[in-house]
Amino acid sequence: MIKILLLITIGFALFVAAFMGTIIFGNSNTTNNSSILIKDNSLRYEKIDRNGKKNKRSFSLTQLDKYLRKHKEIDIIDNLILYKKDIDKASNANNLHLKDENGKTYSLKELANQDINKYNEVCGFLEKISDKDDLELDFRLKRYVSEYNNLILINQNIKNLKQLYNKETDIEIKEKTKETINKLDECKEKMNIIQKDEQLRKLNDYYIKMLIEIIENYEILNKQDNNSIQTTQSKEKIISIFNLINPVFDSLYLKEENVFDNLEAQVNSLQDLANQSNQLLKEIKQK
Repeated sequence: MIKILLLITIGFALFVAAFMGTIIFGNSNTTNNSSILIKDNSLRYEKIDRNGKKNKRSFSLTQLDKYLRKHKEIDIIDNLILYKKDIDKASNANNLHLKDENGKTYSLKELANQDINKYNEVCGFLEKISDKDDLELDFRLKRYVSEYNNLILINQNIKNLKQLYNKETDIEIKEKTKETINKLDECKEKMNIIQKDEQLRKLNDYYIKMLIEIIENYEILNKQDNNSIQTTQSKEKIISIFNLINPVFDSLYLKEENVFDNLEAQVNSLQDLANQSNQLLKEIKQK
């Protein structure tokens, strides 16, 4: 009898604790992912700092909820549209939905379960605009979106270049790679004073991605035969690409000076080099 009373007492205590938690925190529950918290007018996510450490962050959706109740939806990063599935309910990871370019829709919670990195990027942007009022969003939203899209590209390129840097054996290419990484880090710090958002986007989304591909192919060629004429010529061309790309960064902060045209003028040559390196790679694999 005593054991039964003891079990009933423990069960009641657990019920009271759960009930009090609901009262204190409102409508909230955690998903399978530890970084996600379903809580009204709040989001939690993970942000990686400059040292590569993951930090949990949370922010209020109160201001953004007001905007969505009035405007129904808002354009955000990666050509996504954010809206509330139920306009009368509070904003949270369940009720906030995204619509992509193809018309596919899904909640933030579903995004977190499918692609936690993309979820963190979306939340990072939403935190950036979470304290902005209607007037500021009406005038500056496109700029905020552009800046954050560029930031995502920069972070990805930094990650890929660091991987190449750590594996690179050629001293000259290693030094040039480090210089490009430093230029990209500087862009992150000075994002708010960059005058040429579109050039920064194209630089990261096209030229640096092409450079990374060429370097990766060169590394394979170099391991096969580092004394061949083709390998030597490829290295010289890679150095010349670095010398075209790296000076462009400094011009991004200036209104008048523009060395981006020099890079654009060489686009055919860069594409030819990329094609050549891919062709050489195919020939090596066929041997």
